[in-house]
Amino acid sequence: MTDSRIRLLFLLIPVFILLQGNTKATPPFEGVINFRIAYPGTKLTKSQLDLFPKTLTVMIKGGKSRNQSYALHHRRKANERSEY
Repeated sequence: MTDSRIRLLFLLIPVFILLQGNTKATPPFEGVINFRIAYPGTKLTKSQLDLFPKTLTVMIKGGKSRNQSYALHHRRKANERSEY
């Protein structure tokens, strides 16, 4: 190969690599995670345990998250969502 072809090859390879990047923007991550919290082995009365949260809901949208905890048994319907 001649020197001009080698130079051309070294110029085109970085351009080709840069153009191979992902051109589609990915949508922001969105999801809801529900946790059920239990306190096994505690020596507390039922009335004391009722003060502690039983469920924790984490809602994630893009770079933001929101936490909600419930001391009472709170069940969210499958189609019920909280938008923020």
